[in-house]
Amino acid sequence: MNIRSAQVTDWGRIDEIYSEGLKLSLQGDGATHPVRLWQIVSRTLSSLLPLSTPSEMLYVLEDDEGRVSGFIQAEVLGGSESRVPATRRRHPDAIRVLNLSLAPELSGAGGGALIDHLCNEAVGMGVARIYVRIPEGHAVLESFKAHGFTPYARDRVFYRHDGESAAGRQAVGADVDPPIGLRPATRKDALGLFALYLAATPRPVSQVEAPDFQQWRALNEGEWLHRFGRRGNRSMVVERSNEIIAWMGVEVGSPGRPHTVALLTRQDQGGNGELERQLFGEALQGLSGHGSAVWCNVRNYDTVTTRVLQDAAFEALAGQDLLVREMRSRVAAAVRKPRKDKVFAPVFG
Repeated sequence: MNIRSAQVTDWGRIDEIYSEGLKLSLQGDGATHPVRLWQIVSRTLSSLLPLSTPSEMLYVLEDDEGRVSGFIQAEVLGGSESRVPATRRRHPDAIRVLNLSLAPELSGAGGGALIDHLCNEAVGMGVARIYVRIPEGHAVLESFKAHGFTPYARDRVFYRHDGESAAGRQAVGADVDPPIGLRPATRKDALGLFALYLAATPRPVSQVEAPDFQQWRALNEGEWLHRFGRRGNRSMVVERSNEIIAWMGVEVGSPGRPHTVALLTRQDQGGNGELERQLFGEALQGLSGHGSAVWCNVRNYDTVTTRVLQDAAFEALAGQDLLVREMRSRVAAAVRKPRKDKVFAPVFG
């Protein structure tokens, strides 16, 4: 078998493999349209069609006869903002796996070979971490774990198809005043948002997922400030006493696609869910007249937001496991030029 970078002539075969894998993934219990749609929105593994999503890292696996039998797709996070291709950037901060698909006749060993190849490419680029989101119960989870990926959290998707109903709006506080200190988020809030992330995230999770500002920015800043900050969407923070204590993102859905609400709050702000209810109420007010279906993903350790959504009759729709691999094999000193020995003056005691 041989692994190489994908070429334009491979796209037809890649699309064929992807379509075959999609049919298999949508079979069985829980394979509903909203689940599939959430995978697309949340950039979950096996959710993005390669031809519709420009990818900076796309590799194919050839069998002994030279036929493409699988592919892996990833995107670069953070690093240089230069316009040069991602493969030429000197220091990307992280990589996120978007897709891994194999032909039905290919064994699982092919997936492991593709994962290893991507990791080797990441080492050569100086990448610190590789992230992947895998739908709950997906068979490929064990393959990633066997190749050094560590699960660190789980997302649960909560969905409500009639978010504008009177009962739903009252349950999340849609008729109350917005929280004190609510304002639009700006790029200057990046450090404050990172501090909020650390305060709202259990230390064992943050130490694995984003132990420093550089890794957090590579993984989250694009989502928090750019995706939700686009025209028609909202990225808001709650600031009190010069400290950001909450963040809310609202993305208006297109026809046939629900609205997305994202939320993060400090867990030491009372814990009764009042702030969360106020933020959800503000989100629903802003979505009035745009349709009714709403969904929100919540981390498994965010019990307050989970309770608020359950009280508002949101149903748990799907889950995804979050995994990361830290690229420890790269030694930074190996790329540095040897330095001459310094001459030290003697010290007399």
